[in-house]
Amino acid sequence: MAFDEFRLNDAIGLIWKKISELDQFVEQERPWDLIKKKDSRIKAVLDHLVDGVLEVSTLLKPFLPETAEKIEKQFTQEKIKLELPLFPRI
Repeated sequence: MAFDEFRLNDAIGLIWKKISELDQFVEQERPWDLIKKKDSRIKAVLDHLVDGVLEVSTLLKPFLPETAEKIEKQFTQEKIKLELPLFPRI
């Protein structure tokens, strides 16, 4: 794997690929519509997204350890709460 072989560009590419897959999943599943329709699939969709975000945070650890820790802290709580942005606008 790219991480094990210290191919950093490839490793970052894998992270972006995972983020892109999650983004496509959000666009495809449209969780905001599922909530409005009270669709029973919403829990499975949100669980999948949380798992994906936690996977991204694990992959980010070698590059952004503090940010990865913040993501994990936020997404492993019993209830996910809105926090300050990880990357505030300048």
